[in-house]
Amino acid sequence: MWCKLILEGFSPQSMKGETHTVSLLFPMEKVFEDYVAKVLRDQLAVSHPKFIINTQVTGEYLARYDGRDKFNLRPDLVIKQAKTNLIVLDTKWKLLDSKLSNSNISQSDIYQLFAYAKKYLGDENSGKDVVLIYPSQDNFDEPLISPFDLGDGHRLWIVPFEIINTDAVGVKWPFKAKESNAVPIAYSQIE
Repeated sequence: MWCKLILEGFSPQSMKGETHTVSLLFPMEKVFEDYVAKVLRDQLAVSHPKFIINTQVTGEYLARYDGRDKFNLRPDLVIKQAKTNLIVLDTKWKLLDSKLSNSNISQSDIYQLFAYAKKYLGDENSGKDVVLIYPSQDNFDEPLISPFDLGDGHRLWIVPFEIINTDAVGVKWPFKAKESNAVPIAYSQIE
């Protein structure tokens, strides 16, 4: 049944007719996160073979209470070199619009990346950059040109990830990321 629907270009919807189907749903936020991780892992293997990308990293907590760690922080992606955290990236399957105030970025997403920066990139050897990655879309197909300053040298970059154009799959980095020697993985990916 599903093969017939897919091959004939039909979509299961609530409508009148003879064919009865079950809906098929995918957790797109997880599909997007896994796809971004795979593409970045493949790109890093070529451009920065010493860098390692870890997914769903654990080990840091937002706070301690009564001698116990509380509120586990779990970034989607952490790029490391040896045991040093270089950059924290988080994927969001959300719509942005660069024409709107703050591009429609959720304040809670900013809080989340702020916490990742302080906890995963807090020591002097760590990198200073965190990145929010959104799917490239009609109203958000270019990165914000400058990072948000999170204090203590930490910067938050907001970038689109091209998933449609197979010739340019991957993160679109702002020129300033290269210009300021910021995001280490951006160096070889900006023309």
